[in-house]
Amino acid sequence: MKNKLSSVSVTEPSGAVVTRQPPTVIAKEFKLATLARMRAGLQNPTALALELGIRRN
Repeated sequence: MKNKLSSVSVTEPSGAVVTRQPPTVIAKEFKLATLARMRAGLQNPTALALELGIRRN
């Protein structure tokens, strides 16, 4: 499903150190299956995203 890469600490120009998470990589098969479920119209996109643990946008 999802693969997470390690976080990175970055020093901002203001001197603050911020830990940033890299983007989550999601498999193409997961995306296609999710789109098929959404297009089937049995669940609204928000409920589907909550069930799958992903952001809606």
